Amino acid sequence: MDFRSDPGSSWLAALIAPVSPDEFVSRYWARQPLFCRGSADRFATLLSWTVLNELLAHHWREPRRFRLARQGRDIDPASYADIAASHVRIRASDVTDQLRRGATLSFDAIDELHEPLTRLSESFETFFRSDTQINLYAAWRALHGLDLHRDNQEIFIAQLDGRKRWLLYGFTADGLDRTGLREHSLPPAGAEFDEILTPGDLLYIPRGCYHLAVPMNEPTLHVTIVPMDEPSSQHWFSTVTPVGSGPCGSRRGLILSPPTASITWWGPFLPPPDQSRSVFSLVISRCSTRTSRKRSPLAGAFGIGLRSLY
Repeated sequence: MDFRSDPGSSWLAALIAPVSPDEFVSRYWARQPLFCRGSADRFATLLSWTVLNELLAHHWREPRRFRLARQGRDIDPASYADIAASHVRIRASDVTDQLRRGATLSFDAIDELHEPLTRLSESFETFFRSDTQINLYAAWRALHGLDLHRDNQEIFIAQLDGRKRWLLYGFTADGLDRTGLREHSLPPAGAEFDEILTPGDLLYIPRGCYHLAVPMNEPTLHVTIVPMDEPSSQHWFSTVTPVGSGPCGSRRGLILSPPTASITWWGPFLPPPDQSRSVFSLVISRCSTRTSRKRSPLAGAFGIGLRSLY
């Protein structure tokens, strides 16, 4: 999927097909979730485990971008980073240990560092007329990272690799029994949506909708695309400006050159509104015929590190 050469909304149409952008805005945006199945390779050009390792290798002195959480609790940054020292840095071996023990790693604003994600973010900014941030999440085990929660922004989930179970509970969490979640990562009963996302799948979650993500005891990687501001829908289809010339401007100047230095020291770190219907009704769309889901080969030191964990 190429986000560079499309100044219009066909990229969004491909993302949410067979729902059209017009229908999405009028029926789903800020109202109800949308789940789109996609071919296993449709997000393959966005980011791989290998690229993630390269980014980590070159930004290990930026703890502000990283967060580790396990079973709904943030892990103390002092347990995996030197934050009080004169040289602030992430300790790769300690992060690896936390992931082995079931933590989820989040990497904030990764669109500022990797050009394909920058282009995707710019496409969202141009269409929705809203500053957009992309965050990445990686996990190995079967424990949830973030607790059951709701966000104050609309979010789009793109599954890049592995599987992850997503549960949506609607716009209230009253009456949910979270005992099993806190102790054993067992989701509360009563989810109105319960699906396993696999590579190529997309899930839109409206703001205020309570949700929970649970890994499947295998390496899993996804990004969340978050329009940060409340856009004005009257502008969405009246004028379409080329990417980079919208109100947010081009962010080309923020792009870092792809890293080429050796990363063997980091290798073991990671593997690679319709008011007549229920407001929480869901359409499951199929973007294309599902193909055999073969896992991408994990090359180099990263792959060796992954195999040694299982």
